[in-house]
Amino acid sequence: MTDPAAASPVRIYWENILFLALTHLAGLAGIVYAAASHFSLATLGLAAGWLTLCMLSTTGGYHRLFAHRAYRASPVLRIFYLLFGAASFQGPALRWASDHRIHHALTDEEADPHNIRKGFWWAHIGWLFYRTPANTAKTTRHQGTFRFGILLAAC
Repeated sequence: MTDPAAASPVRIYWENILFLALTHLAGLAGIVYAAASHFSLATLGLAAGWLTLCMLSTTGGYHRLFAHRAYRASPVLRIFYLLFGAASFQGPALRWASDHRIHHALTDEEADPHNIRKGFWWAHIGWLFYRTPANTAKTTRHQGTFRFGILLAAC
């Protein structure tokens, strides 16, 4: 018996490629602009603070809280994680957590969205450039496991 997903042609995810290319180009343009113009240390501090808050939201919120449910958090902290997770362009928390749970359930199998057997490039970023069941699926798979399902789906 053959897997129907394996027989389907690989489709390039142009929306993701364009978005990732434009955000990186905008970041480079921002660095060039900041270097060529007068900017304050306060601006640099704001950027470093924003980066820190986004990283905390991805690791502490999207990963540890929403995907693994490693701890409980107040509604205020959950909203903080959702807002700064969205600010870091991680996509909806519900999809991120679902994707991550699939990754742990099917580690290094064909259906693993980040399957390292497809190579280092695929596991770290390549999977974002192609339409796969994981990155195009509806985000309702684990909706019942979240208290703030509507808010999660909206971000």
